[in-house]
Amino acid sequence: MKIQFANSQDLANTLKGLVGSSFCSMLLTTQVKTLKKSRASKIPFGEAFKGEVFKTYQEAGNFNVSYENAVNNQRKREDVEQEEKFTANSLPWGEWLEGGENKVLSHKGEFYLRYYTGMSANSKNDKKAVYHYANGVELSQKEMMVLNEYTSAPRKASTTQGVAKEVTPRAVKINGIKKIVVGGTTYTRK
Repeated sequence: MKIQFANSQDLANTLKGLVGSSFCSMLLTTQVKTLKKSRASKIPFGEAFKGEVFKTYQEAGNFNVSYENAVNNQRKREDVEQEEKFTANSLPWGEWLEGGENKVLSHKGEFYLRYYTGMSANSKNDKKAVYHYANGVELSQKEMMVLNEYTSAPRKASTTQGVAKEVTPRAVKINGIKKIVVGGTTYTRK
């Protein structure tokens, strides 16, 4: 089935009503989080780039999953001694939409989709991403090399899960979703 959605609110309301965990695949455009100055040369971002940088890419993950259950299941798979079950802390930011727990959250007037990568074979590291400006012009090879100086170092793995293969929760702004396939249905932005 194919369904079109008009805005983030429509998709958030639809996704929060879905029942059962499922695999999801998305086409996303997100703004690249950058530092104000280069780590190496200390040149301001605005002097090195012609505007904000965006990334368009495909992402796959697991949708509507309980973080606690996912970590405890991973601990079981890895035969981690479980004197006590893993208990998740509260969300570090935002709040769940009522009826959308484990699926959709809101923060500062924006809606976010919560999903998990790395839980199964659905997460490949060979994702092709296109980096571009707001007008769609792709970054040059030189700009791509310089971009690394303006991005933060990757975050460290969780030490509270007690597993070798971390369960990685992700949240992406729903307004960046161009298309999502979940539960056999394709939702496309109008």
